[in-house]
Amino acid sequence: MKTIRRVYKDKVKELTDSTGLTKKQVKKIVSNSLSAVESPIELDEDEKKIVSELNAGDIDFINNMPLFVKFGKITVLHAGVQNYFNLESLSKKEESKVLRLRYITNSGKFIPFGDKDGDSIFWSDVYDGKQGFIVYGHQQFNEVSESKNSLGIDTGCVYGNKLSSAVFSDLNNIESYSIYSIDSNRYC
Repeated sequence: MKTIRRVYKDKVKELTDSTGLTKKQVKKIVSNSLSAVESPIELDEDEKKIVSELNAGDIDFINNMPLFVKFGKITVLHAGVQNYFNLESLSKKEESKVLRLRYITNSGKFIPFGDKDGDSIFWSDVYDGKQGFIVYGHQQFNEVSESKNSLGIDTGCVYGNKLSSAVFSDLNNIESYSIYSIDSNRYC
């Protein structure tokens, strides 16, 4: 909760939550926990603790978080994009994919988590760069994953690997970044 409050107090545009929960998951947890209707979602102890500490300002901030942010030629988002996406006018289905995308088929069809096979293609391997140079998480790598038009910085901090970041010295030059990583303690 300290992270969330610091982010909205300092008017930071993007939140990478150390709990590993996506914006959509946090919204669902909050709305279900505040609803008088019985929810089919069962919260674990960490999620219950998060919800119990939320105040009205936290909930308002979470409900108004952007799906992505752009800084010059750099776009930061949770998971990934498909080449036909226009981030400025996404459908609800496409918004969901921006939060969940990992793999696609040869014909560009979204592959749900757990259904990938030997023919699956990781989205960033075919991403054309039309939505900017994408910096993303969601898919854990042992080291930062560098592609022509994207940078995967999820290096498994929550699983005891590393916490990684990309620092750009020029937001209009996609090659102007440095990678910083530190070893982490295992959190789950």
